Order: sequence, then C-alpha cells, then structure tokens
Amino acid sequence: VSSALSDPKFYQAVTKAFSDPKFYQAVTKAIDIDISLEVNESLDKLTSASNALAKAGAGINENVKKLENNNHTLKKFWQNYEQRFKDADGNFKKLFGDFDKTTSKFQHQSDQYLRELTENFTKATGFLSDKIKVSLVDNIKQQNNHIDKQVGEQKDIANLLNKLHKLLEEIAGHLGKENLIDKTKTSA
Repeated sequence: VSSALSDPKFYQAVTKAFSDPKFYQAVTKAIDIDISLEVNESLDKLTSASNALAKAGAGINENVKKLENNNHTLKKFWQNYEQRFKDADGNFKKLFGDFDKTTSKFQHQSDQYLRELTENFTKATGFLSDKIKVSLVDNIKQQNNHIDKQVGEQKDIANLLNKLHKLLEEIAGHLGKENLIDKTKTSA
C-alpha cells in the first residue's frame, strides 16, 4: 500500500479524480439521494403516525442521529485522510474542505428543516385536535338540546295527563252528584 501511495501516477490519478466536477457532483448527488430518501421515509412515518406525535418525534430524532453519525463518519474519514496525505496538493485539501463545509451546511439546513417540520406538524396536530374538540362539544350541545327538548315535551305530556286526570275526577264528581240527585228524585 505504501509503495502505491508514493507512486506519482497514483497521486496524479487520485488528484485528477477528485478535481473532476463530475466526481464531486456524483458524490453530492449520492448524498442528496440518500438523505432525500431518509427525509421521504421520515415524512411517510409522520403522515401515518399523526395520532402518535411522540413516535413521530422519535423518528425525527433518529434521522437527526443518522445525519450526525454520517457527519461524524465523514469527519473521521477526513482526519484519517489528513494523517495519510499531509503533504498532498493544496487543491485536494481545499476540495475536501469545501465538501466538509457543504456537508455541514447541508446538515444544518436539514436540522433546521426537520425542526420546522416538527413545529408545523405539532401546530397542525394541535389545530386538528382543537377542531375535533370543538366538533365534539358542538355535538354534545346538540345532543343536550335534543334531550332537553324531549324532557320538556315529556313534562308537557305529564302536565296534560295531570290536567286530564283532574278533569276526569271533576267529571266523575259531577256524574256522581248527578247520580245522587237522580236517586234522590227517584226515591222521593
């Protein structure tokens, strides 16, 4: 391995590969695709778990940890690279420096995006929860009004029955008196 590293052709080939914009774009695209897939998976998890916000929050934390692990791995790679190629060309070092900055910037933007996504999801869940509560309260009020109306109607029916009972007692009382009068007239 050390003989290959000291070979000028190896050094030229590595320098050429890393100075090629297509290589940089391919690496960036691969990272973007990988991260985009992880973000899409996280969004799917959030969508399907809207009734379990804590679980969705755990999924977001997991993605943040993955991004941190990726960044940590990249930094270790960079440190190993620096130890192996201390005397490498300045452009090669600049390329990885720019790559590290870009990755750090992307991680920061991803973290910010995930925080905003969490905030918006929390707001949306709160909004839905409030709407559900309002709807339930309205339904309960309607049911209570309906029950109150039925109770009122039952009271009205009970009052009418009481009045009818009193009327029937009065009629029976009058009929009883009339029967007594008729009996008195007949016996006299």
